[in-house]
Amino acid sequence: LNSARTMRTFLSIAACLPIFVALTDAFGTSGWHGFGSSTRNPVLRRCAVDECRMLSEHFPQLSRRSFLRNMLGAGAALSMTDSAGAEETELDKYKLVQIMKECKDLGIVRFLSVNPNGAILESLGRFDYNYVGPFEVPGKGLYMTIAGPNAKEHLVATFECTINLDNVYAMAFDKLFGPTGELYSIRLLNEKNDKILSILLNYDIEGNGGKPGKFYPGAVEKWQELRKKYGDFVKLK
Repeated sequence: LNSARTMRTFLSIAACLPIFVALTDAFGTSGWHGFGSSTRNPVLRRCAVDECRMLSEHFPQLSRRSFLRNMLGAGAALSMTDSAGAEETELDKYKLVQIMKECKDLGIVRFLSVNPNGAILESLGRFDYNYVGPFEVPGKGLYMTIAGPNAKEHLVATFECTINLDNVYAMAFDKLFGPTGELYSIRLLNEKNDKILSILLNYDIEGNGGKPGKFYPGAVEKWQELRKKYGDFVKLK
């Protein structure tokens, strides 16, 4: 009986080792082979905790082997540095990411997501934030996160946009007309041309006397350059 109990304890510890490595890396404890670098983007801390919680609470049917395999994958994702300052990352192999990084000169843009169950979320962000990933969400596919600067008082990203890389099939450059004038958007579409995410040039309210209708200097010209280079509709796969 004692032998069986000892074996169960050993297996439990073994299953938790990848979690320990991932959390050590994410939470910035200096340690073995460079894990826990203090330069890690704090968004990874949340990813580590969420991955552990999701696997333990929402996937109780996972076998020990499956749990271990998924946590190893999470640890590998957490061990990567973000794209800022790196010459090339695994994310840079995706055409979506390549184009999004070319949009860095668009300045402040408005990320717009519509939930079909009755909610619309808008947030101001930029294309020159950190790109984190790719990382796998069990049963959902590969994702990446655009992570903004960190709030000093909370140590969490003040902006995050997480995108399913497997679902994004195309990108569309659309010029629209709204109640206050022209709108310039970039839409991410799935294979059925359903909108996953819309990103619009944002008005320079402060530079226009508190009124909409005027964009940040150079933003429209840069958007037009990208549209001319890639066309109205860009297949990403």
